[in-house]
Amino acid sequence: MNKKQLGTFGEACAAKYLESKSYQVIDQNYRIGHGELDLVVSDGKKIRIVEVKTVRGDPSDSHIEPGEQMTHKKTSRLFKTAQLYTKRKHFKEWQVDTLFVWVSDTQKKILVNHIQNIGL
Repeated sequence: MNKKQLGTFGEACAAKYLESKSYQVIDQNYRIGHGELDLVVSDGKKIRIVEVKTVRGDPSDSHIEPGEQMTHKKTSRLFKTAQLYTKRKHFKEWQVDTLFVWVSDTQKKILVNHIQNIGL
């Protein structure tokens, strides 16, 4: 599985995970301005913009944390993109979440960590 396939697989896992927690997926891979939003979901009260970060391996063995991929520059761009999206869609109540996905080499073991309401 190449990097793009891993990312697509991780986003699909993230969507299934969020749906299992009663979130409704509104948009996926939404491009706006110079950015893209991986997932946009609703919990029935507010909109959540979800950035998905996927890595291969077991978190106990992994030397790479998905959170290391979220630099200040990437987070800032994500918030700007989220602001464009929510303004265009007229959403007033929203937040940004990050969902980290670890996928085993065999794809039989998947671990998800949902960090809610991240800030800049």
